[in-house]
Amino acid sequence: MTSERIRILFFLPTLVAGGAERVVLTIIRNLSREKFDISLAVLNRQGDALSQDLPADIDLIDLKQKRVRSSLPSIARFVRSHKPDIVFSTLDYFSLALAITRRFWPSHTKFVARPTILLSAAVAGRRIPRLWQGATKAALSTTDQIVFQSPEMQDDYTTCLRWRRKSGVVIRNPIDLFHLRKCAADPSDEAELAPAAFNLVSAGRLEAQKGFDVAIEAIKLAKHREINLTILGAGQLRMELEQHACRMQVQHRVHFAGHRSNVYTFFRRPTGSCCLRASRVSRTSS
Repeated sequence: MTSERIRILFFLPTLVAGGAERVVLTIIRNLSREKFDISLAVLNRQGDALSQDLPADIDLIDLKQKRVRSSLPSIARFVRSHKPDIVFSTLDYFSLALAITRRFWPSHTKFVARPTILLSAAVAGRRIPRLWQGATKAALSTTDQIVFQSPEMQDDYTTCLRWRRKSGVVIRNPIDLFHLRKCAADPSDEAELAPAAFNLVSAGRLEAQKGFDVAIEAIKLAKHREINLTILGAGQLRMELEQHACRMQVQHRVHFAGHRSNVYTFFRRPTGSCCLRASRVSRTSS
């Protein structure tokens, strides 16, 4: 029976607590074990915050590589020895790296890539946009399937890469309700929210594309003074965002809770709280 199953290898750079990584783990938890033989490979386990959410029956392979650039030979050797039927990758820069090694894979191995943000937003932040655009087009040409998160993302790629017709399929981000409710009900991880306020909660890496500065400015514009914003996540922009909150004079209403392994307890309150999303790439389905 094992030999008849489809061998699928999911590939991630790390297991940091990012949205793309959580999506991959959600897919892994819910794929049929009768149809798929599933493995997960990572370049390294630095900053590992998600391995506890990986089912016990899934092989987790650590390639012990520090950087994507220097890991290409190790990636090629591993895929060749592992002989998967499918390699599934997300995170755009990592899919590009895998595409470089594609010629060294077994001939039967298929490559499925899942873009994570709009290409127009990705190239806008690059020093040489046309170079990144060309590299993305070359990388995607090596894939057997592209999985877009929304029709808007598919249209964005079609326009930016000047495809004559749409490529790929649209599969929106999955939601594992059973896992979500289990985490939200965890009594050992109580959320720290002001009981008398209406609490907005936003989670993600503290980087420019997430738009937390926009969320802070929205709190400034809110007429209701009992609205608080709690930001979950870590990143290089924390100090800058804290200073931005001070400039907006809302530092007493904006709280930085840092990285939390279980963010769902912050969303479980029956009244007086909701999730806020202020991403600059909001046409995706996250």
